[in-house]
Amino acid sequence: MKFPALRLFPLVAALLVTQTGGAMAAPPAYDLHADEDFRNPLGFHDAKPQLSWKLPVGTVRQSASRIVMDDSDGTTIWDSGKVESDRSVWIGYGGEPLKSRQSVTWKVRFWDQDGRESDWSEPSHIEMGLLSNDDWKAQWIEAPAGGKVESAHPGYLFRKDFTVGKKVVKARLYASALGIYRYRINGKRVGEDILAPGWTSYGKRVETITYDVAPLLRDGDNAIGALLGEGWYAGSLFQRDLKTLGGRKPKLLGQLEIEYDDGSSETIATDGTWKASDRGPIVAAGYYFGEDYDARREMKDWSSPGFDDSAWKQAVATKPAAEPLLQPKPMPPVRVAQEVAAKSAKELRPGVFLFDFGQNLVGFPELRIPVRKDATIGIRVAEMLNKDGTPYIENYRAARARANYTAAADEDIVWEPALTFFGFRYLELSGFPEGVKLSEEAAVAKVIHTDFKSTGKFSSSSAKLNQLQSNIRWGQIGNFVDVPTDCPQRDERLGWTGDAQVFLPTSFFNYDVHSFWSRWLQTARDDQRPDGGIPFVIPADTIGMKGVSPGWADAIVTAPWEVYERTGDMRILEDNFAAMKKWVGFYERDAKGFITGIKGFGDWLQPYAENKRGDTPQEVIATAYFGRDARILGWAADALGKKDEAERYRKLHESIRKAFSGKFIAEGGAMPGDTQTGYLMALGYDLVEPALRESVESRLLASFEKADRHLRTGFLGTPLLAATLDKIGHPEISQELLFKETYPGWFYSINQGATTMWERWNSYSHKDGFGDAGMNSFNHYAYGAIGQWMYERVAGLAPDPARPGYKHFFIRPLVGGPLTSAAAEYETPYGLAKCAWKMKGESLTMDVTVPPNTSATVVFPKVEAARIQLDGKPLGQELKIDGDNNPAMEVSAGNYKFELPAP
Repeated sequence: MKFPALRLFPLVAALLVTQTGGAMAAPPAYDLHADEDFRNPLGFHDAKPQLSWKLPVGTVRQSASRIVMDDSDGTTIWDSGKVESDRSVWIGYGGEPLKSRQSVTWKVRFWDQDGRESDWSEPSHIEMGLLSNDDWKAQWIEAPAGGKVESAHPGYLFRKDFTVGKKVVKARLYASALGIYRYRINGKRVGEDILAPGWTSYGKRVETITYDVAPLLRDGDNAIGALLGEGWYAGSLFQRDLKTLGGRKPKLLGQLEIEYDDGSSETIATDGTWKASDRGPIVAAGYYFGEDYDARREMKDWSSPGFDDSAWKQAVATKPAAEPLLQPKPMPPVRVAQEVAAKSAKELRPGVFLFDFGQNLVGFPELRIPVRKDATIGIRVAEMLNKDGTPYIENYRAARARANYTAAADEDIVWEPALTFFGFRYLELSGFPEGVKLSEEAAVAKVIHTDFKSTGKFSSSSAKLNQLQSNIRWGQIGNFVDVPTDCPQRDERLGWTGDAQVFLPTSFFNYDVHSFWSRWLQTARDDQRPDGGIPFVIPADTIGMKGVSPGWADAIVTAPWEVYERTGDMRILEDNFAAMKKWVGFYERDAKGFITGIKGFGDWLQPYAENKRGDTPQEVIATAYFGRDARILGWAADALGKKDEAERYRKLHESIRKAFSGKFIAEGGAMPGDTQTGYLMALGYDLVEPALRESVESRLLASFEKADRHLRTGFLGTPLLAATLDKIGHPEISQELLFKETYPGWFYSINQGATTMWERWNSYSHKDGFGDAGMNSFNHYAYGAIGQWMYERVAGLAPDPARPGYKHFFIRPLVGGPLTSAAAEYETPYGLAKCAWKMKGESLTMDVTVPPNTSATVVFPKVEAARIQLDGKPLGQELKIDGDNNPAMEVSAGNYKFELPAP
């Protein structure tokens, strides 16, 4: 709903004058960043960046701004001049495109609502990466043919000696791989990235990462080395095994550029002069396989100068071609985000120990253990335990997911895998001689995910609801390892588009995932078929899975729009609009009378369904998504100023709605299959003709009763439940479903001990044990989509699609029910927004924070305006009434404490 802008009542206006009053210069802007979330980036990818900043607290709004960008020599290359505008985000750089290696600084000043000019901000830096394949002198190198690879490639080692004879003023390593790498210079690791450079459609695009390595260089002799693993490129991946790879081997790319104080420069690049070895200590390593490490094969100082590499072979070199495109990574890499200590350690039997980290997580263990010469320590992981306390590993399917460490001497070691990762809560170590005792300190879990920062918090008076929020967050980071995967542990770990599109809105509330989704959508465009089809996994070309499915392929339409709603970044629509149209065109060509029957995965894993695809007819699902996409495409066209196309897709949606209602909605509102998902899609995607809405709503409510007041929805229907029931005037049912303790429901898995989201509502129960091991992940984020409703309605912090990116938003908490309090905060593009409500006795308090340069509409529970107080004083303003008969008012930036009677 939308409300007209309301004039602030005198008290609020006075407060704002106090916040901004006087003739002093406004404090400077802060948090300058380029594109989505790049602060002082090194190796940046965008030659025409978008620039954003935040205004200091106390500023109500911006009235004008000026940006100045300087080259490294101090020359101004762009001055925007004073621009009369309140825009402080996504300002397009207006100078000449930036070039490879170019280093610039930029700063901004603004004028506030009273015309006061701020000081200049602190400067922000941008250094470009290598933007073109022509910038690369390096060649792809690989180890020469060696022994037969059975289950996983070994960790290949590469090295080269070089000399530095002058004073170094700057040194950059531009790095990449077909596979995953870890570089070292003079024995020290370069960077902290894990699984770099990441997973893309390698035939189209390979990412590069830039490192400042000047501190690692020294006068005289130097050496550069690299460890190379198979990663996603050359290893087993889902139904693809080593036999189908045609001898594919990982390849390394690196270019070390050194600038000296006399103005000269030198480049050390990967080529045929590098030496290679496949005889290092990592005997085999892969994502499904795990890692086998033989310390007896360690080569001391192999990446330091003076190492004897005479037994190594010459690397095999190949010049880069025009494709794939070598592109600086447009999002943060994967890194170790935190360490989790073991909660307990116990000896299962002599020489076998089990560690419990108390949390299902994704990463790898670091071991701090005693070892015996030539003995092998067995390492295996599990998400759950069998009844006898041993690791439950059947749900890992064909993924070996183990590691082995063979010792070179009797000693205490600190060791962790380098070329793999696991999904686990439990760690079993075996192979110790009798008498060895291990404590909790013998192992720590290192948690990895794409290195984005936390942006939101949610809390409530319900311990189980808080646990659900924790489960959603852990499920997100566990599956946001460079791409949005379905699961992180078994022989799958793929970027399923259906899971991604239903969870995307929730993901923004937890972490700064803007660049994460932008980059994934780039891969989706790379993988889009000529006929417009979007594969149901992205990246797809590595696996060859190019099939499409309604509810999955639609991510190419829904994801850009959802990102736009939450960020206001118009470029996400510009970049994806053509691909969005191509997919809707796929539907149009298939449709007969605006009804499409494209088959797919259906309402995946619906409880009590006859099969995994659910009971909702696939023709209903496909046509519903066709209609939803047409509507979104119309919105996107309108936002982009494409009025003719906006009208075309508006009419297309109307035609689909008329056909959908005529085909699938009988007199009395009944739909084929009589499923909750069918009714939810019809109502949620506006596919019900007005005369039929009341009867369809009645059918939805009846289906709820028929299911014993439980949900009966799978992956596609569940995200629609709470919001649609709320929309038709039954938020109390949404609350009831959210707090349901019994199967199927969100608290049911929590009652069974879940610490992440599960693939199935009943993946495990204390009563019945484990579900079907063939598809039973204990870290699957799709059902975590309920987090969106928790933030937007339970706590009451919701974006406004009409003014995207939280330029305007709603404070509209759902007060009462099982809760006495709820709170949410979110770092919007403009600053921190908050809403916290609490009931005590017969009183309700609402604490609200609106960041600078934004406004919010506060929607109160039904109460007379005269009974609302602000900061202890009567409100003193007549309120507007929204479409649900709730009093509402619009407020500008600031902090507000409302008090009113509890509903």
